[in-house]
Amino acid sequence: WISGLNRTTHCILTEANNPVNSRLGFNNFSGSSGIGSSYVYDIFIDSRGRVWFATDGAGLIMMNQGATHRFSEKEGLKSNVIYSVTEDSFGNIWMATWNQGLYRYDGHQFDNYSVPEGLSDPSVTACTTTPGGKLIAVTKKGIDILDVRTGKFTNYGRESGILPIQSNLNAITMDSSHNVWIGTDTGIIEYKHREENLISAPAMLLDKVSMFLNAIDTGAAHVFEHFQNNFTFTFTGLYFTGPEKVKYQYLLEGYNKEWTQTNDQKINFPELPPGTYRFRVRSSANDNFLHAAEANFGFKILSPFWVKWWFIAGMILSILLFLFLFVRARDKRLRRLADLQKEKIEFEFETLKSQVNPHFLFNSFNTLIDVIEEEPRLAIEYVEQLSAFYRNMLTYRSRDLITLQEELKLFETYLFLQQKRFGNSLRFRIQVADSKYLNAFLPPLTLQLLGENAVKHNAISRETPLELNIIAKDGELIIANNINPKLKPERGEGIGLQNIVNRYKLLTNQEVKYHVMGNEFVVILPLLKEQ
Repeated sequence: WISGLNRTTHCILTEANNPVNSRLGFNNFSGSSGIGSSYVYDIFIDSRGRVWFATDGAGLIMMNQGATHRFSEKEGLKSNVIYSVTEDSFGNIWMATWNQGLYRYDGHQFDNYSVPEGLSDPSVTACTTTPGGKLIAVTKKGIDILDVRTGKFTNYGRESGILPIQSNLNAITMDSSHNVWIGTDTGIIEYKHREENLISAPAMLLDKVSMFLNAIDTGAAHVFEHFQNNFTFTFTGLYFTGPEKVKYQYLLEGYNKEWTQTNDQKINFPELPPGTYRFRVRSSANDNFLHAAEANFGFKILSPFWVKWWFIAGMILSILLFLFLFVRARDKRLRRLADLQKEKIEFEFETLKSQVNPHFLFNSFNTLIDVIEEEPRLAIEYVEQLSAFYRNMLTYRSRDLITLQEELKLFETYLFLQQKRFGNSLRFRIQVADSKYLNAFLPPLTLQLLGENAVKHNAISRETPLELNIIAKDGELIIANNINPKLKPERGEGIGLQNIVNRYKLLTNQEVKYHVMGNEFVVILPLLKEQ
């Protein structure tokens, strides 16, 4: 078979053509005679006797037992310009194309091998295969060797001493020792194939792993605390044939979703969140990382204790317990306030009741009758004091606090009325001169209720006078009276003094104190600041 740029010729040789001067028979094929193109760059007869035609414009033509078939884009062959055809030791048909790289046909489909797969240039001017499963492809950048079993490319170019090739189409052949000879415009290249010396890809080494710039022992346990989360990886792809051609891809599993390509040999990951990771890095002398060597390093960053389930569960339980106790305390406080408010009302009612009870009115009116008969002018003053007493009592009883000066004024009015009844048998002494005490506060009508209790529970006569002493000191008001027990004690509910104690609880944390000291009953009231 003879290919050319205007037709293809088939020379038929028989036993009759043994003499040199015998006449030969020829069949000529043009573009319209079944091959589909007059421009044929290469003709190849495979191991099954099929004839393959590499054409310019008609793609790949296959002739089998006189019948032809054209392979085009619909079968997966995207190039109509085929430069060279060859067959590997596994029966696959390979073809070199213009600007589309290499194609492999396995009898069912076409697979493309171009720059993304590691080919140095997409235009291949010649190709051939070796018995060891290698395909040698010639491009303008050098010689590419493909391992047809793995799909790995090895590129030899300027770094290997090969100048840019200006090669004629299909200027390639193989000798009996499987050495490949390539013709170029500047000379002949001989490629001596050595299977054991063929290095198709860089070797990948992970040089160092650093945490906060401090190298760590990669052989130890790779578990770190949550704050140990800044990692730097240093790596090298060993490729002595062309170290400047080495490229890298890295992937941090658990952090990245895709491989990232780089020319750097150091990658930093700052502030990694807690999790399980594996750093993977691979290198290639071309853009094909499919079968590239890989190095990796696995490690784990622990979660801080405050995001662990037991801590969160404990915090939730603590918050629920706090809310429960808070609501419970609030309810208890509200109930206590309600009780104190009730006691306040009872205190006011008790005070009012003590002053408007029939005995008090009866005694007051009897005293008034006596005064009217003996001293009419004094009776007028008595009535005025009695009126002022009830008016002030009604005015102050609804207030929470009044000054000690106001309270003493109320108490002196009450004592005036009682003295008109008991005369000199009722004595009192008030020792409050300091203005800071006079301007202090206490619940209204407190002294009046204490005076009423003293009058109610003690015998008052010329032989057993009742003495009341009121002294202010150290922020407290001390009320003391001597004890003159009655022969027949008056019956009472006993809640007057307790109401005073409870009313103070409503206003302050300071306690009301009372006790018997010798022959005296003493009550100590805290003097308050205005709230």
